[in-house]
Amino acid sequence: KKILEEKFSLALDKEISLKKDFKPSNNIYYMKFSGKDLIFHLVAIQITPNTMFSILHENTTLEEFSNINKATVAINGSPFQKKPFKNVGIAIENSLLLSPGVSNYSALVINYENQPKIVQNQFDINLENTKIALGGFYTIIKDGKHFGSFIDNKDSRTVIGISSQNNMMYFLVVEGEFFSKSKRLSYKEWGDLILAINVENALQMDGGGSTSLYITNNNMLSYKTLRKSVINFAIIDEW
Repeated sequence: KKILEEKFSLALDKEISLKKDFKPSNNIYYMKFSGKDLIFHLVAIQITPNTMFSILHENTTLEEFSNINKATVAINGSPFQKKPFKNVGIAIENSLLLSPGVSNYSALVINYENQPKIVQNQFDINLENTKIALGGFYTIIKDGKHFGSFIDNKDSRTVIGISSQNNMMYFLVVEGEFFSKSKRLSYKEWGDLILAINVENALQMDGGGSTSLYITNNNMLSYKTLRKSVINFAIIDEW
């Protein structure tokens, strides 16, 4: 824990402290960190052959989605458009295409061997061997290095990271809708944080007011997110 505090403090050039941590299941570890004008959450998930996933193609709040799926961990998923209210990007569950891909966005893909990976082009996905595909925005870490060129704007967002061995998945959730407590991070800062834990590849999901994190049906953020998302993402492990 002390090493993580030191790594995150160095990455952001400010003092970062671990405020809360616990194991909601045998293979999942949750941590809450804070620093000056900043709160972020890190969830480390060891992927096993028994880990279950769901994206449940329904228009629900994350609280509803988490409860329906009995999720150990649930986060907001893909970007979406409001009028008409529909998903933007790929969504696949058990080889069933729920939403078509878009070429300029990346995606998280999990095959039937429960091996996760990040793909840069949503059309480069083999439907037959895909248990879950969840579209996001852009790859921000590729092969252990910063990837892409972005405007250095700050926001609250969710990042999914994958280890080099493809057996660990990480959720980095940065708060930013309650400015008096947390003032968001830039793409570069998100990348620096997740590189500090040796993530090999990472994908930026939807963010802003959609940013959400539930652990065993409990909201982990400092504020309650009521916005509905077309696609959410659940990991179900033994509680």
